[in-house]
Amino acid sequence: MGLVFVPLTLTAVHGVAHEDWSVASAVLNTMQQVGGTIGLAALSTVFVNNLQDKVAELSSRVAPAAGGPSPTAEQVAAAKAAIEAAAWTFGASRAYLVAAVMFAVGAVVTVAFLHVRHRELAHDGAEPVHVG
Repeated sequence: MGLVFVPLTLTAVHGVAHEDWSVASAVLNTMQQVGGTIGLAALSTVFVNNLQDKVAELSSRVAPAAGGPSPTAEQVAAAKAAIEAAAWTFGASRAYLVAAVMFAVGAVVTVAFLHVRHRELAHDGAEPVHVG
C-alpha cells in the first residue's frame, strides 16, 4: 500500500492549483476513510446475511426424524460445528466475490476515465531542486 499512496496523492492533486493542494489532499484522505468504511460495512453485511441464510438452510436439513431416536450430545455438537464451518465458508466466499467485483469495477473505471501521464505528475512547473 505504501507504493500506491504517493502516486495516488500525486494523481489526486494533478490539475489542482498549487495553493489548493492541501485541500485536495485532505479531501482525498477523507474519501479514503469514508470509502474504506462503506466498503467494510457492505462486505460485512454480505458476509453476515449469507452466513445466517446458510445456517438456517442447513439447520432445517438436520432436524431429527419424527419418531426416530434422539441424537446424542456428541452428534449435536458435531452437526453444529459442521454447520458453522459450512456457513462461515459460504458467507466468506460470497463476501470475497463481492469484493472482487468491487475491485474489477474500480479497475475498469480507473482505466477508462483516468488519463494522467507519468511525465505530467513528475513536473509541476517549478524549477527542480538539487540537494548536495
